[in-house]
Amino acid sequence: VAQWIVEHRQNFGAFWNNATEATAAFNEAGCIIGQTWDTTGLLLNRDNGDFVYRAPREGIITWMDSVGIPSGAANVDEAYAFINFLLTPEIGGMFSNNTGYNSAVVGAADFASEEFARQFNEVYRPDVLSNMWWWQADTPFFAPLQNEFVEIITSA
Repeated sequence: VAQWIVEHRQNFGAFWNNATEATAAFNEAGCIIGQTWDTTGLLLNRDNGDFVYRAPREGIITWMDSVGIPSGAANVDEAYAFINFLLTPEIGGMFSNNTGYNSAVVGAADFASEEFARQFNEVYRPDVLSNMWWWQADTPFFAPLQNEFVEIITSA
């Protein structure tokens, strides 16, 4: 795979590691198709309707973010209060509106904007929601192998 990518490097406009780099690839480097996070695609679409984010027919990769409290932390009760605040429907809707992330909080959609609801319904149709693949945990051999391929590809 790496050799094929190197041989066709001229067809690749950019490689990115985060949302800022992905956004720049589309807005500044002339990329017109790419694999990126839904937030990047949805926010690009909000700024420019020429950009459209859709799930591939093969399915989407999904993961769940979480919140934690370090052991020995001070103000544990306040930390729990803050987490509980984050998990209210009102804040879930606000979070979705401002980040493009989907909220897992029940009722958050009731507080999301019409724009977010439109985008969600366009992207996450029933056939997409029934074809989600959980992001796999890294195995001890994967990260070094991945880094080797990234180095070969990005230095070509």
